[in-house]
Amino acid sequence: MERTVDIVVIGCNEGRLLRETLQSALTAAARFKEKGNPAPKIVYVDSRSTDDSVEIARSLGIDVHMVEGLTTPPNGRATGMDVTSGNYVMFLDGDTLLDPDWLMAAVLYLEAKPLVAGVGGQLDWVVLRNGEVIASEKNWWNTRSDGEQVTDGVGGNFLYKRAVLDRAGGWNRYLKRNGEFELHLRIAHCGYKLQRLAKPMGVHRDEKTGDSWGFAKRFLLTRRLFDSGRLTRSAPLSLGALHIIFRRYWLFMLHPILVVTILLSIFAAWKSGQTWLWALAVITACFLCLCHLMLKRFDIKHATASLITMNFYSFGWYAGLFMKPMTTVSEQ
Repeated sequence: MERTVDIVVIGCNEGRLLRETLQSALTAAARFKEKGNPAPKIVYVDSRSTDDSVEIARSLGIDVHMVEGLTTPPNGRATGMDVTSGNYVMFLDGDTLLDPDWLMAAVLYLEAKPLVAGVGGQLDWVVLRNGEVIASEKNWWNTRSDGEQVTDGVGGNFLYKRAVLDRAGGWNRYLKRNGEFELHLRIAHCGYKLQRLAKPMGVHRDEKTGDSWGFAKRFLLTRRLFDSGRLTRSAPLSLGALHIIFRRYWLFMLHPILVVTILLSIFAAWKSGQTWLWALAVITACFLCLCHLMLKRFDIKHATASLITMNFYSFGWYAGLFMKPMTTVSEQ
């Protein structure tokens, strides 16, 4: 099979970062062509930006396409699929720099793995404010080894086999969010896996503009808190999809049960004075902390944050199970 690769860059008002992103895509495409492959096609899909994003892309000779309908990442990626035809598709967010050697490494791996539908790699993360780096983290996704199965989240930067995307039904352009995981479940339903490689893929740049409460507003104070449960409810019934759900949400399921056990044990011990109830509370609390440490690869800082925020996320997961499911029906 010919190694034809498309790079679909999506964005909305990413003008401050877009030029470097597109230049990194051009460099990666040239490096891929140097290996004796056809030159990858690069397209930029814009979600009706009001800044100079479109002009920047056109100034670099990039084909520009505008989304119709929802201005969301799933619709942008679906539009990119519509206007390209390569055997492999690399989706790249407008704020991410692509590693020049990633395309070749990813395609070679997929050629050798018939049941792997797509791969991601090591993604560094930097936080910018006024153009200056104020925080950074190496290997954001914590890839431990080549071929690690993706269960905790795909992200917007990923390379797929087009044939498998088509078989799974492609991107659901009507979802306002969580399009990556919804697609992941349908790919698993078809019997394929998504994996990560221990190879550099790029650098995700997060530009902060001053609102420190943005994350809480997005996830804790909106219906996004219930998305995980709604996705679980709408997932296709197959061992592959259920395996991904359990691997991703096992702590969501377990966390409230352990918290309630701790609280009830403490209350009962205080009322009765039974020593074994105090011991049960302590043992359960230690087990809960160990679960979060395991989830965060024994990083105490991130495990503590997980322990606190999981109270909200697990509630949202259980509540979402009783809400309207996320389906392929338009939510407009």
